[in-house]
Amino acid sequence: MKRLETLFAAALATVIVAPSAMADTTVVETRTVTTPAFTVPAGSSYMVVDPLTGKLFGDYTTSVKVPAGHYIADRTSGKVIATTDVNGNIVSISTAPAANVLVQVAERRAALQQQIADAIARNTVTATEITPLRAALEQVAAQEVVLRQSGGAVTFAQAAPLAYRLNVIGSQLTPVIKTSTTYSPILGDRVYVQGGQVLFATTDYAARRALLDQRIQFEYDAGRLTNDQVKELRSDLSRVASLEARKKRDGTLSSSNIRSIEKRFSELTADMQDNISSTNRRRANIGLKVE
Repeated sequence: MKRLETLFAAALATVIVAPSAMADTTVVETRTVTTPAFTVPAGSSYMVVDPLTGKLFGDYTTSVKVPAGHYIADRTSGKVIATTDVNGNIVSISTAPAANVLVQVAERRAALQQQIADAIARNTVTATEITPLRAALEQVAAQEVVLRQSGGAVTFAQAAPLAYRLNVIGSQLTPVIKTSTTYSPILGDRVYVQGGQVLFATTDYAARRALLDQRIQFEYDAGRLTNDQVKELRSDLSRVASLEARKKRDGTLSSSNIRSIEKRFSELTADMQDNISSTNRRRANIGLKVE
């Protein structure tokens, strides 16, 4: 009995000493995160594109090794359905993590906000003129917060609309504050978001038309364009598209055709600005706040 008590006491002492003896031991908990496998839907033809350069890598087939960071888009609609991770694995944009895009969104938003603050400090723009763009940046900031607090990884499909919104705001801000500072689009020149869908424009002009369409919508939402003005401006956009399609030969445009299309873009932009100024004057004449 005495021996059993001695053995029990020794064992108890060992249990008590063990924690301090292990105090310098670090326990590392690991977790493996796997990305759901994605199969490109059958029934459509797809293209592989580089979002940064806007270049077509080629047609997509199951045998094609898609470079990391490239997109897979429907050839007809331009809808981006997937991207590739660092290992070249195909990932749906609805599950592809986009922490890096969200970081760029935060940085770009801060840079644009600083541009506005500097312009106001230099008296190159009034607070009234810049109010709509400041409000738009605040909306982006609020949406950022929602995404960060939603739990789980932010996906590319969720982050892309914010990135493109900043592309649009940046394009609007440059002429207002009269600065030469420009920024590269976060998603690439030919990537845009419309109706919540991430799309790839097959030509530079298609991307510019999409950007102008977003600006027209923004001005309409802000009350600076009327329904009739929006209809006319969008008709002009359609005419630019038709002009490009008619004059394109063998996938290219002649220098004279390019000048013609560029002239149409300039006229459309000028018309939009004239419409905005006209609407603001009418609002001011009847005592409405002009923003």
